[in-house]
Amino acid sequence: MSAEEFGFGSLFAAIRDAVVVANAHTGRIVLWNPAAAELFGYSPDEAIGNLVEMLVPDDLKPLHREGLERYSRSGEGHLIDQSEPVELPAVHKDGHTLHVELSLGSAPARQGERYAVAILRDISQRKRDEEEIETRLEEQIRLNRALDAFSGRVAHDLRSPLAKVVQAARMIRRMKDTGGDFTVFLGILERGSEQAIDLIEGLLALAQASGTPRPTQMDLAGVVKQAAAGVEGIELEIQDLPRAVMADPISLRQALTNLFDNAAKYACKNHVARVTVAGYQSGDAWTICVSDEGPGLGPEETDRIFEPFTRGKGSKEGGTGLGLAIVAAMAEAHGGQAWYEAREGGGAIFCFTIRDLSLRVRDRT
Repeated sequence: MSAEEFGFGSLFAAIRDAVVVANAHTGRIVLWNPAAAELFGYSPDEAIGNLVEMLVPDDLKPLHREGLERYSRSGEGHLIDQSEPVELPAVHKDGHTLHVELSLGSAPARQGERYAVAILRDISQRKRDEEEIETRLEEQIRLNRALDAFSGRVAHDLRSPLAKVVQAARMIRRMKDTGGDFTVFLGILERGSEQAIDLIEGLLALAQASGTPRPTQMDLAGVVKQAAAGVEGIELEIQDLPRAVMADPISLRQALTNLFDNAAKYACKNHVARVTVAGYQSGDAWTICVSDEGPGLGPEETDRIFEPFTRGKGSKEGGTGLGLAIVAAMAEAHGGQAWYEAREGGGAIFCFTIRDLSLRVRDRT
């Protein structure tokens, strides 16, 4: 059959939309224009004479056959001659799924048989764009909710020490004229101020750890020793470590300091915390683990331990709950992740991976 027999003329070959004509009784393709060949990957010789359902996903084939049979029998169908096109998935020659906009019309019957004319437009890119927009919107909603919760926690944790500061200052003002001893209130004022400063500094460190890293090559053992030097109450043991890593020196040192400080906080009273640092390199990634002999974590604590403002059950008063969140943020900013493992014999192992981001930069250039 020719395009002229169906009244298409030269438009059949020139139109940019795919045009497919099929015999409704046999379900076989009788006309296939160049745009259809480009869209589905079949040449006219491959397509003509084949079943049109080769373009239909398996889960839609029963509906396709039912509709084609109804149209063949009665000249009516759910999609035939509808005023608006419908969006449907379709199957390319190589098996991947396309998204198409389908307009289905009827052609004049010939020798008692009906023919269906399908005009199809590729909307795969539009669907991908829509899905990307939807994903971004969902992510933005999630981030907004997380920001609301984060802001609430910040306000709550700042309000408590600042309220103590205000209350102590008021008591000092009242007692100043009476000659009373307000040393106690000075202590409250000092501790409250320190707690507020610690929280603010923790938030700044979290923001820095979450930002874009500025990786440089550094001696890993040297960074570990520098971080440990700033923490009292720990005994450091360095096992096998890669000689050098590519990472942001400030955020890596801060993350290690937080892990050492964590071990010291949870050590038994009047005992030095024994801390072991080990690691290895695999491809473009380094894994670093810090283990201690403290109480470890209960199963109910492990899921949320890296979230901001989360404190372990044995946490001492005054902690910000940001230490492990900073570790996780640093790892994620370096293309890795942080996790917890229970140490055999008791204690905790905190591990994180960091990747060589400089390789990715070079790959893009």
